[in-house]
Amino acid sequence: MSAVMIGVSRALQRPGIDIIQALSDVALVERAMNAMRDDADTEFSTIFKKAAELAGQMDVQIRKPRTASRSVFRPNAADDHDCDVETFFRVNMFLPLIEGVSGHLRDRFGMAQSNSLVLSHLIPAYVCNANYEDILPAIAKYNTFISSRIEMECEFTLWKVQWTERQQLASEISTAAAALEHCSPLTLPNIRALLLILATLPVTTAEAERVFSKVERTANAARAHMTEDRLEALVMLSAHRDKTPSVEEVVDTFASFKARRVDFLL
Repeated sequence: MSAVMIGVSRALQRPGIDIIQALSDVALVERAMNAMRDDADTEFSTIFKKAAELAGQMDVQIRKPRTASRSVFRPNAADDHDCDVETFFRVNMFLPLIEGVSGHLRDRFGMAQSNSLVLSHLIPAYVCNANYEDILPAIAKYNTFISSRIEMECEFTLWKVQWTERQQLASEISTAAAALEHCSPLTLPNIRALLLILATLPVTTAEAERVFSKVERTANAARAHMTEDRLEALVMLSAHRDKTPSVEEVVDTFASFKARRVDFLL
């Protein structure tokens, strides 16, 4: 199970992940787990054999735990005394694990998140096969960001014609961030606004949690009395190190403010 989830777990923690790609990865994992659920006997038999080999190397005997003769809240799963060890663990551990992980994925990436994917019809790779009616739910949801319904319909027509004539290039643009590079804010302001919403929809809380971790490391005991503005500035510097100026640039800027006794120009 961990091997199935490790790839999508790393992808969901990647900075700047696109929601369409994320939901596509999650859907792939769900299909894989459903296949394992449908063929649970064969899948768990392979897992159990490997576990039995490892247990044998460490002189550990695999056996069923003691079960209560009478269960008050639910019936005992696989409580038949003739039930072998493999069947017991398949019913009590393997199947509940698959159902639990699948349920968590459906709750986190379910219908509420999928409704936002209506905006994906604006991406060049999909807009050629889309109609204006396909994005009406998104227009109703984000109506405050649209100047006019009439203008929006006209812009959608222009946007679709633009990519219908360039289908080879359109097939290569499958994310909202890439589509923004080809959407003019002057001629297609409403389309661009919806693409910005699609590009900035949060997929996970990984990036926010990274910032919180930096706050804990920055606001230490030695900096307990600094102001909120200074704390925010230090956290931003820590979070965006690629945009932080070099030491030489800081010294040159500091020295150029006004005359000083010490020559800071290097």
